[in-house]
Amino acid sequence: MNFNDFILKKAALSGIKQGSLGTFTSSVKENIKNISLFDSASFEDLENIDIEKLLETDDIDSVLGENATPDQKALAQVVKALLEVDDIKEKADVDGSGKIEQAEALEFLKSAMAFDGDLTNLTMDDLDALVEKMNIDLSANWDEAINEAVQDKIEDVADKATQAIQSSPVGNAISNAASRINNAINGGSSANKNNKTAQQSETPETIKKQIEEKQGDIKDIEAKAEEEVAEQEKLKEEAMKKAGVSDEELKAYKEKEAEIGKQITEKETAIKEKDSLISDKESSVSSNESYISSLASQISANESKLSSISGDDDNAASKKQEINSKISNLKAEQSKKEEENTKLKQEIETAKKEKTTLEQEKQKLEQEKQKLLSDSLDASKGFGKGVGSSEAVSKMKENITNFDSKISEIKANSQKEVAAKQSEIQELEVKLKNAEAAEERTKFLKENTYKAGLGLTGEELAEIARTTGGAEGTTGWCLKGVNDSLEKAYGFRLSYNSAYQAIGEMQNKEGFEDVTSQYTTDQDLANLPAGAMVIWENGNGHEHGHISIALGNGQEASDHIQTQTTSRYGTKYHIFMPVT
Repeated sequence: MNFNDFILKKAALSGIKQGSLGTFTSSVKENIKNISLFDSASFEDLENIDIEKLLETDDIDSVLGENATPDQKALAQVVKALLEVDDIKEKADVDGSGKIEQAEALEFLKSAMAFDGDLTNLTMDDLDALVEKMNIDLSANWDEAINEAVQDKIEDVADKATQAIQSSPVGNAISNAASRINNAINGGSSANKNNKTAQQSETPETIKKQIEEKQGDIKDIEAKAEEEVAEQEKLKEEAMKKAGVSDEELKAYKEKEAEIGKQITEKETAIKEKDSLISDKESSVSSNESYISSLASQISANESKLSSISGDDDNAASKKQEINSKISNLKAEQSKKEEENTKLKQEIETAKKEKTTLEQEKQKLEQEKQKLLSDSLDASKGFGKGVGSSEAVSKMKENITNFDSKISEIKANSQKEVAAKQSEIQELEVKLKNAEAAEERTKFLKENTYKAGLGLTGEELAEIARTTGGAEGTTGWCLKGVNDSLEKAYGFRLSYNSAYQAIGEMQNKEGFEDVTSQYTTDQDLANLPAGAMVIWENGNGHEHGHISIALGNGQEASDHIQTQTTSRYGTKYHIFMPVT
């Protein structure tokens, strides 16, 4: 399928979205007619279109205005269809923001204009050559588009049917029953499924696989850039020969250029090595900082336990000795990691300075390369004897400079894409370091945290919360539901008017451990272990805060059961785990 056929079918497909299946509105027919008239467009024609706005709406007339000509409408339709193809959209979105900006669109379309050998306009031949070069299967894109359109229609019918049911006297009963059936089929809430997926994806093995995939992406990006650069180099050489540069002159120029190019490549390799070193050490720093934060939390928890022990008997003295020993171990570990981070940060600064020097040396070499071009193409020095006049040499120099600018652009875009992938790799490396160190670090933290214990595991507390407070089925009484569960489990209640007021008591409650620092993201909250008690501070519009007990499946129980809360009006949360 060529691009002309694809764009015509896309226009026809909009009839499904606008009307009924298999029918077309008058506007759709007009669009098809306009597209059939499309011949070519200049860069100025492209500049006159608000492409960002065009990609955000299906109403092209609203973008172009009521006085738009059929040619302008045709061009807009072609541009929109082109930039909505997934592979092209990804290529044009240079900064990876997920949105094609005006400058990005124009730059991409400008590069596409060269494919038919004529740089002055954009034609269907350009677009066909572009699609072929990028190995885009337009037939597959068409199949996907029609499936989506049909599905939209099906969903629209389903929505209308659902609205009709819900408006009936038995609507709520049907809706509730459907919800229960869906949960039973899927083994619980979507949060539960997300929980399982997240847990699986956080293993060192799967993280390593993700890193390898990103590294493979980098190799592909660099290989593609090398291919594009080689193509431009070939075109540059052909242009020089065509202009009249002799084989001998060309050979001498290429040898000098290759020598400098080799030095530039060596600098680029060294810069990449420094980037990798910096990334690795920054990952270690980030991982250590997370660990240091956990250590600080445990030191604070132990010190709080220590201050709460009263009496002068042997039992109290033994407890104090035990806790002081654990505090000492925790502080020693904290000091060790802080020293390690200090050293790592110094090494990072050194590597960054070395990288800066390499970049400056690379820039100097690139300037030498440009000077080589100027010297080599200087008519007064006898270069390009077959070219003719100094004006002809100057014109050839301009053309070659344009090729070199294109090469620089390709390399710059490649480096930007690589940098984005390297940033993703760095995040994954932090995850990997944390995952690999988690077992050892968790063991150390557990060994050096004073625990009184109340006799129940997190799973046992969660089951009581599910069948006691969670079974009450009310809303707005979260503290009562949790209190009913705690009373059944341990025989005590948190006697406050508001949920957030219980934070202080739980921070000093024997048998519970403050583990807030171990769960810092929304995803962490969605994956809380069974028995974790979460207390949210009060905030604007929510004066009482919130309290619940995690069930370990992506759900929480208070006075009812719901999906685990991961945000609460922008307020902070505190997490406490029962200690056995």
